[in-house]
Amino acid sequence: MKNIGVKMNPEKIKYTCPACKKEVEVEAFSNINVTLNPELKEKLFSGELFVHECPYCQAKSQVMYSFIYHDMVNKILISFGDEAEHVEELIQNLQSELSEEDFDLKQFMQEYRVRSVKNINDLFEKIYLFEAELDDRVIELCKLLILDNAKEEDLLKDEKILDIRYLPKEIMQSKGNITDDIIGMNIYCEGDKAFIRTIEIPFYDQTKNQIIDLVREKNLMDDLVIDQSWVEKILLK
Repeated sequence: MKNIGVKMNPEKIKYTCPACKKEVEVEAFSNINVTLNPELKEKLFSGELFVHECPYCQAKSQVMYSFIYHDMVNKILISFGDEAEHVEELIQNLQSELSEEDFDLKQFMQEYRVRSVKNINDLFEKIYLFEAELDDRVIELCKLLILDNAKEEDLLKDEKILDIRYLPKEIMQSKGNITDDIIGMNIYCEGDKAFIRTIEIPFYDQTKNQIIDLVREKNLMDDLVIDQSWVEKILLK
């Protein structure tokens, strides 16, 4: 199967400037292909992609919009902002849009990591995970296990936990907490507190094998939205 991809020109969208209340037209990318447009990845992660200056009052605003993140090298396709059911339609339309007569949806879904997210931090986390060749389904289950254990920890049992996120290896290295046999997680708590917890690779591998067996017969589109709700619905029911 050939690599798919298309270099997109920016589209025009409109927003109302919160400072002067005038309508402003700006450029937006509905398809962020970081293989064909590598400069867009840096702008995405820095937030520059969504910051626009009003031509009337020079006030800067963050203007978020829906888009597709496409990495042809790492085979990642993530929809940001849209409902999950729209992703299936998008993938099925790729054949006609890209004129690929041999396009096979099942093969595509097996080769690519295809996801749908609505939160920008979820998008970044998925990208970090997939670039590290990690399975987000396993990571979401491990998050729940870590949070369950945190309730019994003297250090954490009285903390108000807000979120838990995968820690990329480079961040773990900067904190001096890296070995090749662990995966890092950051537990965010109220009061700007954060606590690092880890998963051992052998445990991750064992859990991954169990999850693959459980989801082997499921519809390919059941895995579009992978979060803790998915774990509770699919794995812990």
